[in-house]
Amino acid sequence: MLEFGLVDEGLYLGRVGIAAFLSAADAASPEHLDFAQTVLAPLVRVLTSPDEFERFRFLRDAGLGMAGTGGFLRAFAVLERSGLGTRIDFTHLSDTLVASITAEAVAKDRKLDVLGGAAGTIGVVARQHLRAPTDASQQALQLLAEHVHQAQQPTTGAWSTAFNAGQPLTGLAHGASGIGLALIEAGVALNDDELVDAGARGLRYEAEVFDDDEGNWPDFRDPGTSPSFMLGWCAGAPGIGLARIQALTSAPTHPDAGRWWDDIHSAVRATIAAPNSPVDHVCCGNLGRAAFLREAGAWADEPTWVAAAAAIDMDVFDRAGQSGRFRLTRYSLESGPGSEASNPGLMQGLSGIGLYMQSVHTGSRDLMSLII
Repeated sequence: MLEFGLVDEGLYLGRVGIAAFLSAADAASPEHLDFAQTVLAPLVRVLTSPDEFERFRFLRDAGLGMAGTGGFLRAFAVLERSGLGTRIDFTHLSDTLVASITAEAVAKDRKLDVLGGAAGTIGVVARQHLRAPTDASQQALQLLAEHVHQAQQPTTGAWSTAFNAGQPLTGLAHGASGIGLALIEAGVALNDDELVDAGARGLRYEAEVFDDDEGNWPDFRDPGTSPSFMLGWCAGAPGIGLARIQALTSAPTHPDAGRWWDDIHSAVRATIAAPNSPVDHVCCGNLGRAAFLREAGAWADEPTWVAAAAAIDMDVFDRAGQSGRFRLTRYSLESGPGSEASNPGLMQGLSGIGLYMQSVHTGSRDLMSLII
């Protein structure tokens, strides 16, 4: 059964992700920029409101992760480079968000992970701090990293998150890849080897649970069943591979660098070998897999990986051209042609697909800046 509702303000499903696509789709078009500015207006209003309690309540409810503060910061970094950057002061908005990362706000975080928790904010603040360090970014980064570090399990090196799974989760969005990478990036930005090593321990946990028969990392989100094996940005090989690329970019001389390289190769093999997904979107669909293969191929100078991504593209775009739509949910497969609802969002909708297409045709890295 399909459910309909208004999108939220966030990056994953909501307004700021849609605006990132609209502003990038045709930077020379005033109409696109006008629409993007309209889409962003409610978020800009609350972040610039003189009512501090309104802003506090909004950010408290949004959370720290990619779906909240971390997602806003990622999007603002991309939007600042677009034509919209001459209309909206995204630097000021980002500074407002970083200043909102207080000890009180961080202490309330129980999710920890990239999608909903502190790890989803650490990476973007760490990169900002490396480019232009301030007292505010250093304080925010230290608060966030300490919070995540203290929650690390001493036995596994992984984290128990809000999913309450029977075993610590793997993966970029909800598990050890995303959280471990966050600590690595924080450690590099703060020149703190202890944080870097703590993040590496999280990635080591994933190596320990890797399934050789499946050639993939298990998804433990349903504790009542045997683990499943996904192939998406959120869980499974593509997202884990992206996390290892970023880990190697941040800490190329770490003692575990060789293992991270091995993980990238395992992730590529699993992604190439898998049959196409029933859905096309960036989160756990075909184009998320293709985006990983393109990123890995360009990063490692492996043209065969890029060619594998192009094969996925051809299948998706040829089918979409014939049917007039992308497959965004499994519901359309169960109910037949014409049943697909349109989702404008970034990770499970048309904005992410549009940004991926832009990356293919122009070499833009906007999508990668938003999702890793």
